[in-house]
Amino acid sequence: MKGPYDDIINMEHHTSSVHKRMSMTERAAQFSPFAALTGYGDQVKEAARLTQQRIILSEEQEEELDRAFREISARISEMPEVSVKWFEEDARKEGGAFRQKTGRICRADLYRRVLVFADGTETNMDDIAELTLTEG
Repeated sequence: MKGPYDDIINMEHHTSSVHKRMSMTERAAQFSPFAALTGYGDQVKEAARLTQQRIILSEEQEEELDRAFREISARISEMPEVSVKWFEEDARKEGGAFRQKTGRICRADLYRRVLVFADGTETNMDDIAELTLTEG
């Protein structure tokens, strides 16, 4: 049986006398995907990421927080255990997220307006939405 490529099928592979032979890695790189819009996928994910809005506390809620701050300050030597929910601003877009932590408070810095947990975590008093003593 005679095929259309019988005249070239058994010819020796051409090797250039001018250019060196490419390695398999170099040849494979020619066919790797090209990202024309570098970073586009990251921007789409960032735009899709949801944030929450800071809530404005009522006067009653602010009074309750103030009462809890005073009680914690009075008992700071006991390192009272508290549960705190606070708003944390997002560094990249408008809004943020609410965080919650339960732990012992070792310091209430009224000058800097922060509560400091025993593990070193600090939370700004102005960002606190809920504050409750979890023991006695």
